[in-house]
Amino acid sequence: MGWPIPALARAAGRCGVEIVEQAEVVEIGVERGAVHGVRTRSLDVAAPHVVNAAGTWAGRVARLAGIEVPITQARRQLYVTGPVAALPPSFPLIVDYHHGWYGRREGAGVLVSGVLRPAEGFSLAPDPGETSRALQEAEARIPALKGAKAVRSWVGLYDNTPDNHAILGEAPEVRGLYIAAGFSGHGFMHGPAAGRVVAELIVEGKATALDITLLRPERFREGRLTQEPLTMHGDRG
Repeated sequence: MGWPIPALARAAGRCGVEIVEQAEVVEIGVERGAVHGVRTRSLDVAAPHVVNAAGTWAGRVARLAGIEVPITQARRQLYVTGPVAALPPSFPLIVDYHHGWYGRREGAGVLVSGVLRPAEGFSLAPDPGETSRALQEAEARIPALKGAKAVRSWVGLYDNTPDNHAILGEAPEVRGLYIAAGFSGHGFMHGPAAGRVVAELIVEGKATALDITLLRPERFREGRLTQEPLTMHGDRG
């Protein structure tokens, strides 16, 4: 787990939270329209409240409870170049919203993004064929990167929704099952606030820290999608 996840885990442990890793959920128990626990490959957990915060896998996990959550996955490959002396030691994040590209300093090099594309599966294997295109895109926006080589790359998956905004709330079909997923690339930033409002839903029956009405799971079947153009997924026309 990367920073700051260990710090959060330690804080949760001090509050009595038990964290079990490498325990794939294989069943969500539902009876009379309400959740009653989960079964993993290593243990069973009885629980009147279950939070599906499985990110890219949230749609698959939701189906274990017999419901559909409109989350699809997209993959993006990231690259870090070798040292680039022609650039200042520090400069702001550069984003090309029209093409969904971004770049920023990463130590002595520069981190640049590849193309965000739909993914059929969940593979995190880098594709060497994408590297040259990504570096060409970077050079077109930051000419000082001409001739730069990628020294490191990895792949990440986005959990996207039809309107590219998170799903936060109790599943209307199953009482006690809460969805906190579909952040479409913003989950790391929104995670603390999402955790707080979901905790409020469970303990108090409603979210009070923030108004999450626009993010409720029912919005998709109601045709009330949340449109906000200033995202990496916004209108690029």
